[in-house]
Amino acid sequence: MSGRELAVLNAAGARGDVAHLDGTPIDGAITAALLNAEGSLAYRISEGILMMLPITAIATSHQSAARHGSAHRREKADIKSFYDRIGWTKSESGDFEDAIAFEDLRPASATYIRKAHQRLKRYLIANGDYLLDVASGPVQYPEYLAYSRGYQRRVCMDISIAALREARRKLGGKGIFILGDITHLPLQSDAMDAVISLHTIYHVPRDEQRSAFEELYRVLKPGRRGAIIYTFTDSLLMRWGFKPGRWYNALRHSLPARGIKRLMGKRPAPGAPAAHEAVAQRSQGVGFYFHAHPLAWFTSQTWSFPLDLVVWRSMDVQFMRKYIHLGRGGKLLLGLIYRFEEMFPRFTGRHGAYPLFIVRKDA
Repeated sequence: MSGRELAVLNAAGARGDVAHLDGTPIDGAITAALLNAEGSLAYRISEGILMMLPITAIATSHQSAARHGSAHRREKADIKSFYDRIGWTKSESGDFEDAIAFEDLRPASATYIRKAHQRLKRYLIANGDYLLDVASGPVQYPEYLAYSRGYQRRVCMDISIAALREARRKLGGKGIFILGDITHLPLQSDAMDAVISLHTIYHVPRDEQRSAFEELYRVLKPGRRGAIIYTFTDSLLMRWGFKPGRWYNALRHSLPARGIKRLMGKRPAPGAPAAHEAVAQRSQGVGFYFHAHPLAWFTSQTWSFPLDLVVWRSMDVQFMRKYIHLGRGGKLLLGLIYRFEEMFPRFTGRHGAYPLFIVRKDA
């Protein structure tokens, strides 16, 4: 927007004549903004972040406000609220609350997790102009930074302003930062040299998840690749992985206490709280939407583009916290699991906890 257009918009905002589409008033003077083609919506640029989330758009008149409406799904509002208020704040240990709740941060699991993080990079073309990271968060792990090492710019998009502020501190001038919605990417088609989205789409409303996949494919350049990490909550490997614990508990309750101790030794120490319990302790009433489609949903869809499926990690956090212990050969067990994943990436991708979808756009 020109200086004159900004002055007019600021004056209207000061009078209360214009507001964001969600009804919230304009807070402070607007120093930079983008205008849509018809001039009905303005998108603020603040702290180097492009505010392209539909509800943050500023209707330039009452007529445009009425026409565009203020629809914003509750599921998305809940996720935004959680990550702005809780998920991307740091604990006393220096870790993000999101990582504390949803990842296994213990040293026994560190090597396996680091290798899984590095696994994604092998499916991307090593260099290019723009790598799009949708739901980038704060780019919280060192391995995540490596994904864009061969790219000129990393385009970080997230629904959380707190995430983008942290990402901007980390990436500086290498990043472009956009507050946006994965189901309506404010980007031209065929514009990105690589796209990634990690642990994102299962937080999108279930009926919009297909649109999220299609949007990521739409903005990908021909001849390039994208990588999407999802989750299967009832995977075959995890169903069988938890059976030894269930058998143990059944046996423990069916035999006299002295007999079970002689037969099986001491019971393993309990792991950390399950992810949903940790979130509940910190969320203070904030909603948190989650819906993971099963493998059958993906195979039943008719996709207009190739969608390959390999493993990212076959073990979920609950399993690791329960069974992986430093003093019980945890590192050795995870090392064997990683080798098995490397030998059978498609089997463990289809039947493990965290699949990695590879999107390719033909040249």
